[in-house]
Amino acid sequence: MEEMKESLIEFTKTPKTFSYKGQTYSFCISLGYAEYPNNAIERSLLMRCADVALYEVKLHGKNGLWPIMKDFSRMFVNNLDLC
Repeated sequence: MEEMKESLIEFTKTPKTFSYKGQTYSFCISLGYAEYPNNAIERSLLMRCADVALYEVKLHGKNGLWPIMKDFSRMFVNNLDLC
């Protein structure tokens, strides 16, 4: 799992570009993730946890990788029923 996380971190940090009608545009990748069964067992809850993690990436400057934290996901299960 750690090897996969490292490759995803490298992927998000590598500059990305695409060309369209002669113009080159740059963009960044933001990934949020949740781990089964650590963060949630049900698919819909796991997706919500990953979505929360994605918003955390964006709040911290984009262009990165952010896991949902175990305690954070438990807080949502107990208090907000999000993940």
